[in-house]
Amino acid sequence: MPTEPSLHYRRYDYLNPASGFQYSFTLGLPESTYLEVLKTCCGNSAIDGIILNGLLDWEGQRLKAMLGINVSLHEFKVFGSAPHPDHLVGLESFNGEEGRKFWIYPRETL
Repeated sequence: MPTEPSLHYRRYDYLNPASGFQYSFTLGLPESTYLEVLKTCCGNSAIDGIILNGLLDWEGQRLKAMLGINVSLHEFKVFGSAPHPDHLVGLESFNGEEGRKFWIYPRETL
């Protein structure tokens, strides 16, 4: 029975200063992809830039459409802790390329 590869989860948040709305998504990367990024990366702050740069154009466009926002994904900052996979159940989601998975959180007002 085939099994899915293990995923490394990273949650990203963006607070729109004009509206006060917080937009969030979680990206699940295959563990092997994440380990490759770590090998090529020079520090924790650069990891997320490399990860976000690795998304295909259609993935970024679909992600922004589902979030209902048109800002650069580089405006998003990684959240302090990754979600437990059980907390992703029921969220709107889609599958990207190369084993990437995306989950969209409902917009919050802060």
